[in-house]
Amino acid sequence: MESWLDLERNHYWPDAADSSYKQIKWTGRVRQNLFKSWYHQVQYEWFGRDYVHKKARDGGGADTATYRKDARYRARYKVGTTVKKALLSVENDFYNNDSNDNRNNYYDYHVWKITSSLSGSATKKLYLSGSFAFERKNYDVRPVSGITSEARYDDKYTMSTSASYDLNDTWRLAAGLTFDHLGSNEPTGEYDNMKESFTVTAKF
Repeated sequence: MESWLDLERNHYWPDAADSSYKQIKWTGRVRQNLFKSWYHQVQYEWFGRDYVHKKARDGGGADTATYRKDARYRARYKVGTTVKKALLSVENDFYNNDSNDNRNNYYDYHVWKITSSLSGSATKKLYLSGSFAFERKNYDVRPVSGITSEARYDDKYTMSTSASYDLNDTWRLAAGLTFDHLGSNEPTGEYDNMKESFTVTAKF
């Protein structure tokens, strides 16, 4: 069993000042070994996010005198096992976001996400990993263009792969590729996105 507290402050200036926020996050986790190679764990997270510049809106969409605040509650359950040098896991993730922004309850939603991942050492210096995730986001009342009786929902599919290589005891190279596809009953919200990363790290 373990627990920890994170404090975070993000600044986006000057192009996206409304995205700047302060955040406190608490996490608690319990892990148990089931058999020789199997384990499972339960994790609970809560965070409170206060926006530095962005105002909360009223039902008509006008800014109020109050800054926007979000609260998120998340429960996660993971099962994993080791197969030779590889680690295989499946995680279910449930969370909801509650905001004081009242414009169509734009930021109030519930999410279910399932992620499967596989990682392990290909050689003594080469480490590989890959994952696939599906996420369903159901908005409480957020409307869809041209539809008044149905709230918006999003289906997101994410595939990612990465590799890291130890050049020596100090330096490591890593590269990653992630592809996202978002489908929605709101056509204007659909997208495909690909992200690439390359990092060099040193350990002293």
